[in-house]
Amino acid sequence: MRTHVFLDVGSGQELVLPTYVQTGYAWRHGMGMETVALTKLGDIAVPTVRTLCAEPLRVLLPAHNYPFCVPGANLNPWTYVEALERRCDARAIQRYIITGTPVNAMVYIKEISYSEEDGTGDLAVTISLQEAKIPLAEPVAGDGVGPSPALASRDNSGSSDLTGGTYIVVQGDTMWAIARRYYGDGSLCWRLATYNQIPNANVIRPGQAVRIPPADQLPTQAAVVKPASVRAVEDVVAQGTPEAVQRLLDI
Repeated sequence: MRTHVFLDVGSGQELVLPTYVQTGYAWRHGMGMETVALTKLGDIAVPTVRTLCAEPLRVLLPAHNYPFCVPGANLNPWTYVEALERRCDARAIQRYIITGTPVNAMVYIKEISYSEEDGTGDLAVTISLQEAKIPLAEPVAGDGVGPSPALASRDNSGSSDLTGGTYIVVQGDTMWAIARRYYGDGSLCWRLATYNQIPNANVIRPGQAVRIPPADQLPTQAAVVKPASVRAVEDVVAQGTPEAVQRLLDI
């Protein structure tokens, strides 16, 4: 029951792709390596900066209402193609989100290719993504400036059972990962966001302060307002029979 979501960072608009994940998904995390030749020691590997991931996303934009369509999906596939092309042309940074997973990364839409393969009007679309890495200024050693608040917070809050304090968001953080780190349960991210008056748990920024209360002080589930992408998945699970939900999961 996972969906692909593109959340435009500038406008805050969500684009929920119309079909559930059918062919799986892939994501990468890594770092660059340099090989250095040293006298007597020979070649050694030296890690460099973190590498940027670039993964193609393959989806079906349907012209018909299939069982694997997200409820409320627009059955005009060109609507989604045009929306994706506008975001690509605008060079707009997107939050690429796979619901139900910790995948929540800033990306550019690098290229969109599509084809109609069987005469049904459905479009098979490949979306090439490139991770967006925003350069951050760091204090120069010896300039009298201490570590940034984000780094200081990470150093001081490393214990997974430390609550009652404040965490400062750093590049690459997600609310899901923060909730999993402090409470052992990433799904509490929605209640943690509500506690911090963050409108959308999928949108947090470096330098943002997140208060970490004890779990019993988080708002109740009934007080949480989730984005459309998450509600769509939960509505199907809530309304469908176990057999119907399992059929969707097996597609």
